[in-house]
Amino acid sequence: MKKDNIDKKRDIKNQAQLFFEKVGKLAEYGYNSSFPSVLLICDKGTGATAFAKEYEDVLLKNKVLTVRGTETYLSLVYPPEEESKSVFDRFFESPGIAAQFQNKYYGVFMISLLENETEDFLYSDSFNRLLTYIDNNRQITYIFRISSRCEFKEELYQILNTHLNIDKVTIPQLSYDDVTSYIVKKLGNNGISLNSRTENILYDFLKSKMDINNSSFVGYKSLDRIAEKIEYELIAENYVTGEDIPVRAFRKIEDRIILPADDIFRDSKSKIGFL
Repeated sequence: MKKDNIDKKRDIKNQAQLFFEKVGKLAEYGYNSSFPSVLLICDKGTGATAFAKEYEDVLLKNKVLTVRGTETYLSLVYPPEEESKSVFDRFFESPGIAAQFQNKYYGVFMISLLENETEDFLYSDSFNRLLTYIDNNRQITYIFRISSRCEFKEELYQILNTHLNIDKVTIPQLSYDDVTSYIVKKLGNNGISLNSRTENILYDFLKSKMDINNSSFVGYKSLDRIAEKIEYELIAENYVTGEDIPVRAFRKIEDRIILPADDIFRDSKSKIGFL
């Protein structure tokens, strides 16, 4: 397969894996009270949920989280400033609902700030209310999610650092090498193997036909759909014979592979979620 943006791939590895190596050392030496909250800089579809769930697993494994109630993971979108007081009230009540019969929620709480990436957010009443909630609920391990386009990353990090023990992790946007590798692996998991020439054809096809910076591209969700379509079309053409899929097989079906576009796989505005 052709390689593009090798440094970016190394960065993906370093940003997330080095974080888990660091918290692994905390567990090894018994510093369970020092596990940090996280400012996660991560665009849509690039693995925020997977990161948060892995961190939850690490905390549970090392008994940093004690299961109280029925939930140790919660993920919600923080309401934008213009929402009503009742919407904010429902947001802050949600961890208590997850806590069930406990007085407080104990677990990982990922808060998406993607709807609040405006210049005045850090000076808003809604942000001050969030900080007050954090100060009153320090038993929670927080993951604050922002996008790579957020213009106040450093200022937000500095403010949160005055309220919490917090680390910063950046997961960059996927490269074409990443998306090709993911689809090849996804197909391989289902018994469909592409030979090296076909992998190169797939890479060229994706790079020429799909804009991974387009808002309609929603990361792994889009790639899962593409892999499913390729699998379906290959099976329909009787090309799944246990041998590597040749170039001619991919050429035969490529016009039927639907890629993300403005009117396909539309990346709808995130909805504010409540329990």
